[in-house]
Amino acid sequence: MFAATKNRSWAQKTEDLSEPKERQILYKLVNQARDQWQLAREYFEFVKDPELVDLAINNLEAAERRYNYLLKQLREE
Repeated sequence: MFAATKNRSWAQKTEDLSEPKERQILYKLVNQARDQWQLAREYFEFVKDPELVDLAINNLEAAERRYNYLLKQLREE
């Protein structure tokens, strides 16, 4: 199972007023990146045209890298 599904509780942390503002923003960015990664996976499954498959693969890889980068940033704080 993808790491993205394990981290759903982070959505609630974006509203936690005890967290510093920068960390709240980082939580939001992680959530957005996770959603974009999910959309990229769905698009990859949807496309049939070979030219669009290449585009879908590139989008999927970029979305996954962005999500993993932001997740790493969140863990390091």
